Amino acid sequence: MSIQVGLSGLSFCVKNTESNAFVQYFDYPTTDKTKPEILLKDFINAFETQQALQADFSSVRVIHDNALVSLVPQELLDTSDLSKFLKYNVALLPTDFVAHDELNSLNCAVVFVPFVNINNYVFEHFGSFEYHHQATILLQRLHALSESSNNTILRLHIQDDYFEAICFKGKQLLCYNRFSYQTSHDFLFCLLFLIEQLNLDPETLNCELFGRVNSDHSCFKDCYTYIRNTRLLEPMIETEFLNLKHNFVALNSF
Repeated sequence: MSIQVGLSGLSFCVKNTESNAFVQYFDYPTTDKTKPEILLKDFINAFETQQALQADFSSVRVIHDNALVSLVPQELLDTSDLSKFLKYNVALLPTDFVAHDELNSLNCAVVFVPFVNINNYVFEHFGSFEYHHQATILLQRLHALSESSNNTILRLHIQDDYFEAICFKGKQLLCYNRFSYQTSHDFLFCLLFLIEQLNLDPETLNCELFGRVNSDHSCFKDCYTYIRNTRLLEPMIETEFLNLKHNFVALNSF
């Protein structure tokens, strides 16, 4: 089972590894997008009310979705003091636990603050489990997609109130960043700023959007207006769950 945890919502995905088929997927809304302490109550309620979550699972993976994250080159990584890589752009509390995922193929690490109360609950109910930041799943999968091309590709993971920008030039990672937005104007400002900072040419750049987006979405239309080669990144993994097709992270978390 793969579980995505974020203030904007929860999702639960179950896959039969023998048949390689997804057998369960559903989203579970959170009651307050601003209070991490309420998130645990929603999480517990999901397990107590959803019969599908009361089965036995051979493995459990928790994917943390938050903005408390930074990429660090491996040569600079100091695992004895991970907080120093976040403290300048994240408001950390003295009690915050900082974790990291190593991405050896990209020569970097994803440093992040997990929802510790969620991890504790999962450990109490399932014992040992894996946990990662959402950025780790995105970077691993998108790096694999970029290995066969030398082109520069900007991929935008669109969600309801934020988007993640991942840019590869062939195998080389140029950028990972996460931006909050409320309006189409906010999105466009962040996008154009990113393109300028990376010195990318909108006339030749390839841009792919995925996540909670389609060709009628304002983010797609804005991209298409300013970037000539814009398209949707279609899911490459088959599933009968229509809403799972829009969850790239869940599809690629096994």
